Amino acid sequence: MKKTFFLILYLGITNLLFSQEISTLTTMDWNTLRYSGFYESARSNSTNIPNKDYDLFWGINIAHSINKSLLSKPYHWGGQIAFGINRSNSWPAMYIRSTNELGEGKWSKVLIENGDQSIDGSLGVTQNINVGSNIKLSGGELTYVYNDTFTYDQKKMGNYAMKWVYDSWQTGAPTLWHSGHGGIKFSQPHNVV
Repeated sequence: MKKTFFLILYLGITNLLFSQEISTLTTMDWNTLRYSGFYESARSNSTNIPNKDYDLFWGINIAHSINKSLLSKPYHWGGQIAFGINRSNSWPAMYIRSTNELGEGKWSKVLIENGDQSIDGSLGVTQNINVGSNIKLSGGELTYVYNDTFTYDQKKMGNYAMKWVYDSWQTGAPTLWHSGHGGIKFSQPHNVV
C-alpha cells in the first residue's frame, strides 16, 4: 500500500511540474506593466513600443517587488527587454530599458554584429570609429589608409585623408585639410543628352 501511495504521489508531482506553462500576455501599452512576466504586442495596436519599424514585439517585464504592495498607486518600477520582429526575413532588434514609477523609460537598442543597424538620435563615441578595413574616423580625421601619414604645419596628416585642424594660418577656427597622395580632383556632374 505504501509503494502504491508513493508511486501515485511521485506521478502526481511529476505531472504537476511538467504541465506548467508560462503564458505570454498581450499588452497594448508597455508603460502600464506592473508585474513580471512575458508580454507581446503588435505595432498596429500598441503604444510605447521601442520602434515602429517592427510588426511584432515579444518581451520580458521585470517588475520591482514593491509594485505588488502598492496597488493603489501607479508604481511600475522595473526593467524591460523587448524583441522586435518583422514578418519578412529581416534582422530582428533587441531593446532594453528601466522604468520609473510611471512605467516610463527610454528604450536603448542593443546593437548586434550582423545586419543593418540604425539608431535614432546622436551617437557619442569617445574613441575611434573603424569601418570595415578601409575607413577610419579619429581625432577629427577621416582617412582611407591606416598609418600612412606625413607632417605638415607640425601636425600629422593622413596621405588619403580629410582633417579639421587649428593651423598656423588661422588659429581661431579649424581649417579643413584634404590630402590625396595621387592628387585631388573636383568634378561636377552634368546632364548628358
